[in-house]
Amino acid sequence: MFLLTTMPFYNVEIPIVIIAVAYIVTTLVIQRKATDTKKMRSVQLQIQEITKQLNEMIKNKAPNEEISKKQKEVMPLVTSSLKMQLKPMFMIFPLFILIYYILLPHLFGQYSKDTVTLFSFQLNYLMFFFAIVFLLGIISSIGILIYDKKKAAKEKVEFDVVGTKS
Repeated sequence: MFLLTTMPFYNVEIPIVIIAVAYIVTTLVIQRKATDTKKMRSVQLQIQEITKQLNEMIKNKAPNEEISKKQKEVMPLVTSSLKMQLKPMFMIFPLFILIYYILLPHLFGQYSKDTVTLFSFQLNYLMFFFAIVFLLGIISSIGILIYDKKKAAKEKVEFDVVGTKS
């Protein structure tokens, strides 16, 4: 691989990449199981609708009491959305800490002074793991985002055609 050249790292890159891929797959499963995506989309649509109404009220110089009432209406929804988004992090972050600070040093601690060149950066085994997780995380997040957008658009079309949620 032209992006990855090894110095005296003794082929530990492959196990680190395997651990990183396993971590990413595990986090994706946790995110999907811990988050109700339909409910989150519904809440986000409600927030968007109320925000549009709020902006119109501000633009039309509505009384402060009405604006305040509308803001109080949206705050519980925002809080609920934030809780739904953060819920998987309470499981994923400890897993990362466990791998990064316990598993990797136990398995590869003897290679702590050795480096790998990735995109012209010299990385030790911990930073190599972090870089791989970061890159795979971005790639998988983009893939999931595209999938979710298509699914949401399909659900919206079904909603528009039938007139009720399916």
